[in-house]
Amino acid sequence: MNKRKRVESEPTTMYRFDKEIGFWGIPNMKEEVFFGYEDNKSITVSQNALGLREEEISESKDPTILCCGGSHTWGAGIAQDQRYSDLLKKKQAFRVINMGHCSLGLDQIILAIIKNAEKFNTKIIFIEQYT
Repeated sequence: MNKRKRVESEPTTMYRFDKEIGFWGIPNMKEEVFFGYEDNKSITVSQNALGLREEEISESKDPTILCCGGSHTWGAGIAQDQRYSDLLKKKQAFRVINMGHCSLGLDQIILAIIKNAEKFNTKIIFIEQYT
């Protein structure tokens, strides 16, 4: 029987230095990530052209909710469609964009909001920060 070797990893290989925010997701990257929460279970993580673990985001004047934060917002250990932001998308009319990244600090969250809020016609911002 051919067993796949489980290698525990962090999604940190999906990030690089960003001169404005400190670090940010690498655009258009796809990687299989093992968190070690369940034996031999991996999660395929895809990042869009903006370096977000999110579907591609088109230009729109639709009112938007930005979900910002660390690994809980990013969805460490769970499939993309199980994140709170994806569940929120199904419950209301606003467009929802997940801007979470693992280990994102409050300073980086604020810089990301300043950089993106107007561009996405943001009306509501959720900030998750685990202490």
